[in-house]
Amino acid sequence: MLINFSNHSSEKWSCEQMLDAKKWGDVEDLAFPNVSPYASEDDIEKLAQMYVEKIIAKKPDAVMVQGEPTLCYKTVEKLKACGIYTIAATTERVVETKEVNGETIKTSVFKFVRFREY
Repeated sequence: MLINFSNHSSEKWSCEQMLDAKKWGDVEDLAFPNVSPYASEDDIEKLAQMYVEKIIAKKPDAVMVQGEPTLCYKTVEKLKACGIYTIAATTERVVETKEVNGETIKTSVFKFVRFREY
C-alpha cells in the first residue's frame, strides 16, 4: 500500500500518477495538516511523531510525503529511520498562454512525471 501524506487527494491524480502509484498496491490518503508559521521546532517534532505513528500502524510499502517543508523533513527522517520507503511526486510545469479580449492569460498546468525517493 502507498500512503499519500499530502493535501493532494489521490482522487484528483492523473491516470499516469495513479498507474505509477499502483506498483505499491492500493493508495490511501492521509491529509497533511496545516502547520502554523508560529509552530516551534518542538511542535513540529511532536506533530511528525504523531503522524509517523499513524503511518507505521498502517504498515505501508511506501509513503508519499509532500507539504510544509519542516514537517516533511522531520516526517521523512523518522519514516526512513524505521525503514519505510518515502517518495515525492515530481512534475513538469507546462505554461499555456492565450489572448482573450486583448489580454494575455497565462495558465500553469503541472504534469506528473514520476515518483522520486527522498
